[in-house]
Amino acid sequence: MEGAARVFAGDFSRSAYCMPGVERPSSTYMLTPGGAWCNRVFVAGALTEVTDHGSLIRSRLADPTGAFTLEIVRDGRTGLPGLFEKVSVPSFLAITGAARLTKGNGTCSAIIRPESVQIVDRTVRDRWILKTADCTLGRAGALAAALKGDEAAPAI
Repeated sequence: MEGAARVFAGDFSRSAYCMPGVERPSSTYMLTPGGAWCNRVFVAGALTEVTDHGSLIRSRLADPTGAFTLEIVRDGRTGLPGLFEKVSVPSFLAITGAARLTKGNGTCSAIIRPESVQIVDRTVRDRWILKTADCTLGRAGALAAALKGDEAAPAI
């Protein structure tokens, strides 16, 4: 099983490209402007909004850079819709989910389809911010090295 990318909402929400995987071409990955390849993501933040659209629940999870859009489908396979109906706003959540890019009317929207949700506290959210900042700096360094012509990973 492949790990989930840590990415900030500001970077994730500006994504506009999907690419086939390098090692697994059958997988589709979102490419963020900051250089993250996202098939699955691990995010944490404050739940700021939950809206019921019948067969779909749409929510927003905020971090210091912006907000992630979460879409939870009522398909009866998970208890996630019930969790989002019961959790109070605001609450801190940690979420692992599938990264998706939806295109329509000439625009792109980056969304997360949650697979696992945990109610957490501020300390967990703050640690996620620090670790995600470290991951972001690592990606920025790799992109800078590639632009200078240094050896780079094939994905870059």
